[in-house]
Amino acid sequence: MTIKITILLFINLVVGILSLQMTQADINIPSEYVSEPNFINMIFQNPTPSQTIYASQSGSGSTCSSSSPCSLSTAINKLKKGTKLLLKGGKYDVKKGVYISASGAEGAYIVISSAPNEKAIITSSTKTGEIGLFQIEGSYIIIENLTFQDAQAKEAKGISVTDGGQHHLIIRNNVFNNLRTTKIDEEYGANAILLMGENKDGIKKAIIYGNTITNNVLGYSEALSVAGNCEEIYVLNNFVKDNSNIGIDFYGNAKYCSTPSLDQPRKSVAMYNHIEKSISPYADCAGLYVDGSRDIYLAENTILNSQYGIEIGAEEKNNAYPVKNIIIKNNTVQDNTETGIRLGGYDKSSSGLVRDCEFIGNTISGGNYGVIISKAENIMFSKNKFIGIKQYFINMEFTKTYTKDIKIEENSFNGSGKFRIYGASKTISLSEFLKSYPSNTQN
Repeated sequence: MTIKITILLFINLVVGILSLQMTQADINIPSEYVSEPNFINMIFQNPTPSQTIYASQSGSGSTCSSSSPCSLSTAINKLKKGTKLLLKGGKYDVKKGVYISASGAEGAYIVISSAPNEKAIITSSTKTGEIGLFQIEGSYIIIENLTFQDAQAKEAKGISVTDGGQHHLIIRNNVFNNLRTTKIDEEYGANAILLMGENKDGIKKAIIYGNTITNNVLGYSEALSVAGNCEEIYVLNNFVKDNSNIGIDFYGNAKYCSTPSLDQPRKSVAMYNHIEKSISPYADCAGLYVDGSRDIYLAENTILNSQYGIEIGAEEKNNAYPVKNIIIKNNTVQDNTETGIRLGGYDKSSSGLVRDCEFIGNTISGGNYGVIISKAENIMFSKNKFIGIKQYFINMEFTKTYTKDIKIEENSFNGSGKFRIYGASKTISLSEFLKSYPSNTQN
């Protein structure tokens, strides 16, 4: 019996590992979100360097060879087009953070990675007001196979890309663990990965792929955040678990960028991510969150055991640039405590509007609520499966003045949940709901 159980556990482990691995054929991003297909193909490519240099935690001198590695700071200053920097195993204490200002070029990326079969850990022992372990200022850069951990500050970042002008960035197969804010306040927080476009040039064409982000104390920030003027950002196949606020976030209309028409993440994608236990002790939060953004595609993600599964919100009121054109397709949203999906501005007067969104083919199971809809219009729910919802399959909190043109077609509902439509004082049963929306089916 023990042998059989051991074999089964091993098989399950192998299957779990394989499920996180992908090939180029698996990446199926709709063409309207991709202006440069060759960049997407870079996910699985390893550029041939024009030179390879080495650093170690105790390195010295300027040789930067495998047999005579230099320090990390010396190696960073040697980066240029086509350079590959390999970090020997060990802990690198970057007290003030590492600024990567050099840029590569098409066909000549700068690559920073752990040396083969070694584990380089980037950390900081200095508890300062703000620490960014790696701060990327250049373009055509790949950061891969590194561990970022054990940084504590009011503002603690693993990899930070701010201001604007950066493009063609790939952050892949890294680990982010135990990054902690020391000040629980809305002005401060921790991020494993932060992209924040603050000027008119913004941040364009970045791939965030295959990273593991766990056990971070975020305060009011997010584990992985794309904010402000960001365009064509691809968040793919990341594992995000046990973080104390939002797992993955696209956030705009917060005046991060001084040009209002550009202050929205757009034409961006989150696909194949696994998000689990995004739970905040300070406020309800979502595993996957889109707010103040437009033209975002969320597909094939799994969100488990969080407070909200997926939220499409509009915290900031901006009628000129509303939250719109968000496609939510084929996601698995399971056992989230507050609701599977939350949609719309939370307040009738002070928050914004969510419009022109489609929820297609998602599976929402477990928990008390399937969907909560508030300030929203022109929304389509089609071919979704609601399974084992205890209280409300659908709860439309507001009247038709604020919740308009909600189309609900060909969904299936299984469980004891009920329905509340357009702020009604009483709930209705499934049979009553099907009369209101005759195109619906129950399997």
